[in-house]
Amino acid sequence: MQDYDIRNECNEKWRQRTLTFESGDVFVGKDQELDRLLSLVVDDEAHRIISLWGMGGVGKTTIATKLYNHHRTKNFFESFAWVYVSQECQMRSILEDVLKQLKKSPHQNISGLSDTQLLGQLCEIQWAKKCMVVIDDIRKIEHWDGLNHALNFEGTKTKILLTTRKHNIANIGFAIKIGLLSDNEGGREFLERKASPYINSQGFRFEENGRKTMAEGVASMALKTIHDLLLEEAKFLIGVRSEVKTLDVILKEMKALLIAADNRERSEDMVRHWLRHVRELAYRADDTISLYAAIYVSSNRSLRHKFSCILTEGYSLHKIGSEIKEIKSEMASLNSRMVSYGMHRIIQGESSTQPLEPIVSIETEVFVGKKEEVEQLVSHLVGDESNPVISLWGMGGIGKTTIAKRVYNHPTTRRFFESFAWVSVSQKWDIESLFLNVLRKLSPLHNTSGLSVPELAEELVRVQEAKKCMIVIDDIWSTQAWRQLRRAFSPKTKILLTTRIHDVANIGFAIKARLLTDDEGWELLNIKRNAPIPTNVPAEENNMLEKIGREMVAKCGNLPLAISLLGGILRNKKSSAEWKSVNENLSAENLNDEIQEVLHLSYQDLPYFLKPCFLYMGMYKEDEVIPATDICVLWIAQGMISQPQENRGNEMPLMDIAQRYLTELASRSVVEITRDDPIRGQTTRMCKLHDAVREMCLSLAIDEDFGLRNLDYEGGPFSGFFHDSLSHRTTRHLIVYLKSKLEEESREPAVTYDQDTTKIVRSLLFINDMEGLPLTQFPNRIVRLKEFKVLKTLSICGFVFEGRKLLKEISKLVLLRILRLRDCLFDELPSSLKNLVYLHTLDLWNSGNVKIPNGVLDKLLRLRHLILPVYYAENLEDYRMSLEGLEQLETLVGYNSLVHQLESPTQMTNLRHFEGIVHDNQSLSDIINAFCTSWNHCKCGGLRIKQGCHISSEEDLMIFKKVFKLHNLYISVPIENLFKELESEAYTSNLLSLILSESNIKEDPMETLGKLPHLVDLWMTEACFLGEEITCHASSFPSLKRLGIEELPNLREWKVEEGAMSLVSEISIHGCPLLEMVPDGLRFLNALKGLQISGMPQLGERVSEGGEDFHKVQHVPSIVIRYASYLFKAISTIIPFSYDFEIM
Repeated sequence: MQDYDIRNECNEKWRQRTLTFESGDVFVGKDQELDRLLSLVVDDEAHRIISLWGMGGVGKTTIATKLYNHHRTKNFFESFAWVYVSQECQMRSILEDVLKQLKKSPHQNISGLSDTQLLGQLCEIQWAKKCMVVIDDIRKIEHWDGLNHALNFEGTKTKILLTTRKHNIANIGFAIKIGLLSDNEGGREFLERKASPYINSQGFRFEENGRKTMAEGVASMALKTIHDLLLEEAKFLIGVRSEVKTLDVILKEMKALLIAADNRERSEDMVRHWLRHVRELAYRADDTISLYAAIYVSSNRSLRHKFSCILTEGYSLHKIGSEIKEIKSEMASLNSRMVSYGMHRIIQGESSTQPLEPIVSIETEVFVGKKEEVEQLVSHLVGDESNPVISLWGMGGIGKTTIAKRVYNHPTTRRFFESFAWVSVSQKWDIESLFLNVLRKLSPLHNTSGLSVPELAEELVRVQEAKKCMIVIDDIWSTQAWRQLRRAFSPKTKILLTTRIHDVANIGFAIKARLLTDDEGWELLNIKRNAPIPTNVPAEENNMLEKIGREMVAKCGNLPLAISLLGGILRNKKSSAEWKSVNENLSAENLNDEIQEVLHLSYQDLPYFLKPCFLYMGMYKEDEVIPATDICVLWIAQGMISQPQENRGNEMPLMDIAQRYLTELASRSVVEITRDDPIRGQTTRMCKLHDAVREMCLSLAIDEDFGLRNLDYEGGPFSGFFHDSLSHRTTRHLIVYLKSKLEEESREPAVTYDQDTTKIVRSLLFINDMEGLPLTQFPNRIVRLKEFKVLKTLSICGFVFEGRKLLKEISKLVLLRILRLRDCLFDELPSSLKNLVYLHTLDLWNSGNVKIPNGVLDKLLRLRHLILPVYYAENLEDYRMSLEGLEQLETLVGYNSLVHQLESPTQMTNLRHFEGIVHDNQSLSDIINAFCTSWNHCKCGGLRIKQGCHISSEEDLMIFKKVFKLHNLYISVPIENLFKELESEAYTSNLLSLILSESNIKEDPMETLGKLPHLVDLWMTEACFLGEEITCHASSFPSLKRLGIEELPNLREWKVEEGAMSLVSEISIHGCPLLEMVPDGLRFLNALKGLQISGMPQLGERVSEGGEDFHKVQHVPSIVIRYASYLFKAISTIIPFSYDFEIM
């Protein structure tokens, strides 16, 4: 019978802590102890109980494991058991586990045995067989008392091996003390050999004991870089290459020590200082080796010549070698000090690493309790004429914004008011932007160009005087902000404020948001931990879980945010012992302190690889909605994403791994999901950080020396501002939001840079955040990019470059991973851009008519994501650009058949996202055939079919029938009766979004369109249908959520049968002058939340309260009627054809 193996069948607690022991595992300097133990263990007459004792981390478990798996031990004993005894353990569970292992029946259910029966069976098997039992890490004498009577039966031949840190426990048996390694015993050999398996793996996922720290994450990034670079097909110069290899070994040593770091001891100054220094050295090593490999990246390219410009900028191989030697020296010194101070004793603890789970759907909004506040607020808003301002106030995280959203979308308020606006003020606000936002929401047709702030205020009052308005002012922090805002509000308007500050709340009728009740808090905790209390465990365990859970809810002060974060912490913790451990870290003293403690505990509980990802999200503005793919590519650029070890040989795209990281953060309630896309497999498509979480993120970035600075430029000399922003010696990631135009400086700005500062900056983002995005000249004389030699991410958004020429010095940033130039004005990319050998993302979104020289992109061997500029046909002349040689792309957005030559699209087998415009049938055929045959991984495929494409033959018809295999489709050419030919294909369509424009359809297309199983958005506009009647049949449109019917001049009747469009939530009707009434079937649409009618006064009156059709729509919470001829701009916000710029 096969021997019982500790690696496979050990108790749950051990599985969470165990090393992965493989043949040939590292074992240095303990041979004498092993030989001595073997002689004792395989001798029937020797001591029955043997104890290994010594300080934590000295190697007791490693010796015990070697002994346990030794061939002499396996031959001597017949049955084996290994149990880990934690400080807080359940003795019954331990004994059950021992019995299962000794009986070699790990899945047997023995929970029904009485204690007497359990002891009887343990005694019986030990009488029948020669048994060996390892009791690992026992720390309390009372635990031995519980085990002794079950395992130490006189007359049996059972051998018991204990490991412990306590001398008094060791004295239970024959005690052997395990000491430290001496230099002669191979301390250095241990470190070198210990880390070697990890450098050979793709993911560098740690498997050993140890809380995973920020420093460890940085070391992992550095090691992955070195691993990748050493695999390059490069002809390294011999002298420097040897230095690179030596640095590789030393970094492994540091990592072998870092994997034991425990956040519980991070408060110790010595440990914090040591980790900070290690992190700095890891960054330096990463940058230095990356630069070296960039110069010699391929044996097939003469890069010594191509990089001569780099070498003249001070990147000599001699300097690189000197830098490596300096790093080696400092690392060796740190290593020596760490061992001499016994720091490895300090940094032991439990692992927080959890394997990433498959993506599952996460509830994007949870609403528990608070219904009384909602009804109270609604009542005051629609019925309290004496108080135009209603204030909801309470501490951060209590749920004010969530309540306000419920009130804003409540059926009663939607019927009572005619126009609505929502603005967030926050701590930083701009009065002009706020006024513009409110005016555009209350009156979208209003011409706001050129209006001053006083004029905007006057226009706002005028609009409010004409109709009933409700305005939500979310998160206002000061009475000063209110004094500036109130001049723009009419006394007739109802305003709902949310604020943390009581004095601000007293502006209006103040209502305090209450905390959750105990039961509501317990309910929310269970929702957020996304796992019901298990039913297959004893009732006592369930009761204990609820008891501890309710205690933790109380310690969270029944605050929703704190409870949500706590639910994230408990998500992967199933036992009452684990819950008790979390509970012990909470104290119910001061509620504000407790919130901070829960926030920090949420961070500390993150797996090590998620910590830098979370800290990097501090780059976004307060309340900013974050596109998932945007943050994912930024994480990849910074080396924060790597392959899990379990994926070795079956690697996933890094974007998929990054998406799982983001989903994991969301599942822990650290990140809020604002929009998901489960159909495309994206659990998180858009997300944001709660204000309190963002504040913690920025605070932790300082504490962890992460080096992120998020700054607003609001006027003054930019040279001084930029110099000050780099004055912090640890600035690695600098984000500058322009809130004001750059001031002209009277003379040439003289900005001096500290090289120690610029040489560590890895991210630079300059974002024009001014209202209306007025183009501003990029301050290239102040921001001298060539000084930032280790830059990984460069993002410039909303700028014009001097002379419309892009800065050539960008091409010297050879370590650049992301180059993002959105909404910028320049003519051409320089051909020298091909020097950016690490570039994986080139993003030119909405930068018009930028020419890209041929022979540049195909030289960027790591390029994975390409977002092309927009091109205007009248300015194209004869410009043509080849997209050949880009077979490795995963994203191609902005393809335009008038400009781009894509001769072999079927070779782009890695493509996962494609968006483009086609103007001819040949290009359409090429794209569709590639999508259907080669783009097997494409999750988002979209096309806009424009004039030039046509159906004039059977062959053309076959091409057009295939376009419904895409996900997003915008057809603006005549297709007439194409839908009659689609009956059989409709059921297998992938289509999610469809816009039909100028399509000249003569027969009702709804029967065919209604069979599209995944269609979510449908927009019929601009005479796409020339008939007079359409019918949505029962059971049709099973997935449709948004429907727009606009500019159909002949449409007289629209029928909706019961059972059609059961999920539709938004309907817009515009510019259909002959349509006399809304369908009677709208009354069956229970999911309908919004109906918008514009440019049709008679139809608007019919659906108004008291109108002939009101009974059909009275259940709809929001009915908006606009009598002006106004075309809703929903196409750009609902249908993802302008790259749905929630991507990248």
